[in-house]
Amino acid sequence: MKLFPYLLLGPLSAWLSACTAPARAPRPIQVGPPPFPRVAAERPPSVDHHARAERDAAEVFRAMHADLLACFTRAPVLLPDATAHVVVDVLVGPDGSVRDVTTAPGARASVAATRCIERRIARATFAPPRGGGTSRVRVPFAFSFEP
Repeated sequence: MKLFPYLLLGPLSAWLSACTAPARAPRPIQVGPPPFPRVAAERPPSVDHHARAERDAAEVFRAMHADLLACFTRAPVLLPDATAHVVVDVLVGPDGSVRDVTTAPGARASVAATRCIERRIARATFAPPRGGGTSRVRVPFAFSFEP
């Protein structure tokens, strides 16, 4: 019979300790829509400096378009209905000035036309390279002659 009171006291003591424990504050009841999830702060869009340099160089060549076209229309044409190809390689200095211009004449491009192109591009000013130093711009041209 001695076991019987012990068995009753085991669950009874657990119940008594639960009743005498300090009360916890009740959880607040949420009213309304659920809170929005936290979103990490958005970073500003990254700048593609290479694409910006290409756009700047294209703008310089666009501004020279009429002068470069005039170089081919004034030069003697070998075949009036042909297409002339020239590749221009420009070395841009840290201040945006042109340090060197070389041309690689392709099919049907006269030497006079390529020299005219070199002189015109040498007077151009490009955007200074980012971070200093020099940059190289390589542009292929195709001129079509129509009678």
